[in-house]
Amino acid sequence: MANVANFTLFVTFFVINAALIVLRFKKPHVERPFIVPFTLGKFPVLALLGMLFSIFMLWQLEAKVILVGTALVVAGGLLSFVEWKR
Repeated sequence: MANVANFTLFVTFFVINAALIVLRFKKPHVERPFIVPFTLGKFPVLALLGMLFSIFMLWQLEAKVILVGTALVVAGGLLSFVEWKR
């Protein structure tokens, strides 16, 4: 169970770093409340390193953990589109 939690954590870190890179290029003029260190022009190198490290850590997990984690992430994504009625 702990490794499944690690899987979701690494996926979350990957998505956050990827979003930072994408948003720096898609919306470059939006005011940012923070400065990302180690940038080359507009490109945040630290975010790229975070993505690579997340992939490396995911690679260390067992296949069974990756399958269960992927199933949970997909199920959570699908449930986010369900409208619950009271």
